[in-house]
Amino acid sequence: MCATLLLETRNFGGVDVLGKHLTVNPQLPAQWQALKFKHTFQGGHYTFAVDHEKVTVTVDQPSSIQIAGKNYDLQANKPLTVAYAHK
Repeated sequence: MCATLLLETRNFGGVDVLGKHLTVNPQLPAQWQALKFKHTFQGGHYTFAVDHEKVTVTVDQPSSIQIAGKNYDLQANKPLTVAYAHK
């Protein structure tokens, strides 16, 4: 079960945890409407909502994130919504 969730969040949600901050480049399958999931990274608890046009992310502590190639600073418990071009 855990491997299935990792597949969805990494490949379809586009979350990469290999750097100093999270990187998000969504690739939702055409037949999916949206994907919602939670992720913990460097002590921060993130909540993601991804659809074909936008990503909304909330975290419980200040942090940085990259979405669709652009860097953003997140404030604790304040949702950030970013529009992106689905490829």
